[in-house]
Amino acid sequence: MVYDVFVGKTGDAGQTTVRLQTQGSDELTEEERELLKSRASQHTETLPDYTWRFHRKVNVGFKQVGHEAVIQDDSYETYVDAIVDELLTLTETFHPIFVEESG
Repeated sequence: MVYDVFVGKTGDAGQTTVRLQTQGSDELTEEERELLKSRASQHTETLPDYTWRFHRKVNVGFKQVGHEAVIQDDSYETYVDAIVDELLTLTETFHPIFVEESG
């Protein structure tokens, strides 16, 4: 699986998508890709704020981070901090699942 960030628009009024996808995994066979998506589908409750679309290669799971909402929340100094935190949450949640179940 690939963990990445798509910045739709920068600045305080922008938005960023933090996402889990298989599109960038060119070395995977279609069978391996489907197996990873199946594993992920069994753990969606761990990140309930994400939207899940297992029929896709891009944006299998994703969450929109609205920059303005994050800044107004006072939990983060900048929206970049919130994006990094969300990407860490995504990888720390799913990487152990993929490693454990593949080994």
